[in-house]
Amino acid sequence: MRAVLLSLLSFALAAQDRPELFAPGVVSTGLYERDLALSPDGREAFFSIMGGFSVIAFTRFEQGRWTAPRVAPFSGGPVVMDAEPAFTPDGQRLVFLSTRPRDGSAPKPGWVNQDLWQVARTAQGWSEPVNLGAPVNTDDEEFFPSFTRTGTLYFTRGREGGKVSEVWRARWDGARFVEAEPLPAPINGSGPVFNAAISPDERMLVFCAARRPGSLGPSDHWISFRTPDGAWSEPRNLGAPFNGPGQQALAPSFSADGRTFFFATTRRTLAQPGPRTYADIQRERGLPGNGNGDVWRVDAKVLEAFAPQR
Repeated sequence: MRAVLLSLLSFALAAQDRPELFAPGVVSTGLYERDLALSPDGREAFFSIMGGFSVIAFTRFEQGRWTAPRVAPFSGGPVVMDAEPAFTPDGQRLVFLSTRPRDGSAPKPGWVNQDLWQVARTAQGWSEPVNLGAPVNTDDEEFFPSFTRTGTLYFTRGREGGKVSEVWRARWDGARFVEAEPLPAPINGSGPVFNAAISPDERMLVFCAARRPGSLGPSDHWISFRTPDGAWSEPRNLGAPFNGPGQQALAPSFSADGRTFFFATTRRTLAQPGPRTYADIQRERGLPGNGNGDVWRVDAKVLEAFAPQR
């Protein structure tokens, strides 16, 4: 029986050479979904749902299918915005963006107090959220965590009301994060960079950027490769169908084994609006591909086509 279940799980998680919706009707629906975090064993998926609010939801793979999503027990409070979950390599902690105040004061509406928080697995479920603190969190905005296999944390730091955003990195020494540092050019320094996902082996960095030469949409997915000497290759646009006119690039991530690449986009795949009935409009609101955010997946090997030629 265990072998059958593992076979079903492998089939359900197998990624294709071209992007396909992840868990359509469960994770990818007519709502605005993004930020997929898959547990190392592949049996849990956490993601964000937005729309004038932002909560973290989760689903489990049971009996050959993904269960109906529920709001995570540490999310969904009034006023507070939670988003962008990421598992630590051992799957025992979940780090995420939250706007809850560090000092315990009443939360304020909107995207304020942006810090990274974490919850830990316990025998009773998830712990209460704890602020990551220094050197990761500062008085600036910290968001979108992503981990390497060794526990190094990549994240975005924004300042000046979001006019400036850069990708930073904080090494894990086995007990704590050591001093954070910004990534060098050509990752940073050419306009706002955000939502950066590092591959588990720290070789590939896929990030979102706006207004870079060669952009196809309002924001695009770009990729850079880390060289043996620690430098980064010139970023390349992933092109269609990852990017396109009118599409917002959102929330890339990798599976823990590095074999599957996830991303979100506002790509519209339904037929363009035209003469239709009120029932048609209602139906479209519940379907993925309606222009809200959806989560997609693809075999990570397709990214190798963008690697610099040796």
